[in-house]
Amino acid sequence: MSRTVKADGSHFVAAAGAWLVPGLGHWLLGERRRAAVIGPAIALLWFLGILIGGIGVIDAKRNQWWFLGQMLTAPSILVDQARQRITVERTDPHDVQPLSYVPPLGRTAEQGVLFTALAGMLNLLAILDVMHRPLHDHAPAARLFGERS
Repeated sequence: MSRTVKADGSHFVAAAGAWLVPGLGHWLLGERRRAAVIGPAIALLWFLGILIGGIGVIDAKRNQWWFLGQMLTAPSILVDQARQRITVERTDPHDVQPLSYVPPLGRTAEQGVLFTALAGMLNLLAILDVMHRPLHDHAPAARLFGERS
């Protein structure tokens, strides 16, 4: 039996929370076990991408199409903005500047980009799931908006 769930204010808050922190949307709806699985799984995939390829795998200028998938998790946007502000890209390998870096290249960079983009796409599925889940009576979002399922 499927129940039609109308998306209301609490679902939109939960969806925004799911975008900011993977798993937070399910937690706000009262789905604690689901949040305990989804959140760490997406976060682990995202962190593994950063660990494998380095911070340079999240680059809105160099990997424009992959960044569309990466930005589905809010930390990717923050990492890209921070990386752009604190680093200077080296074009000449002999030129040494403070906080300069050579963008990652090769298979490890490709895997890092892929991992972070997949984490973003999985987070999109989690956000869509949040939008179609009924509220539980003990959900923080239900208490916030005074709603019950």
